[in-house]
Amino acid sequence: MKRTAVAIIVSSLTFGMGHIINLFTGQTSFETILQVIFEVSWGFILTLVFYKSGSIFPCIIAHSMIDAFSMFGVDNALVDQIYVVVTIVVAIVYCIYLGKIKEDVKKNEN
Repeated sequence: MKRTAVAIIVSSLTFGMGHIINLFTGQTSFETILQVIFEVSWGFILTLVFYKSGSIFPCIIAHSMIDAFSMFGVDNALVDQIYVVVTIVVAIVYCIYLGKIKEDVKKNEN
């Protein structure tokens, strides 16, 4: 595995695992597990965006918007769970897409 791939995976996992602290704020184990998976997904997206763009600013803006919009979200457990699952699926698809962009660029350069 390439060093870049390892760095992306480690960054994404540590970003998600950093949210385990919410267990100590009274959040249930199930909600915390969902949040960690959600944050690992966002970690992959943000890490790949940084890798592809070479700038951390899009990541800072996206993270700030996610935090700000979450304050206005509907306080409904089902809606929250659907949002998490959809985000995870979108993250996986988007990361595959971002990975293919680099492969296509390399092919076109050769």
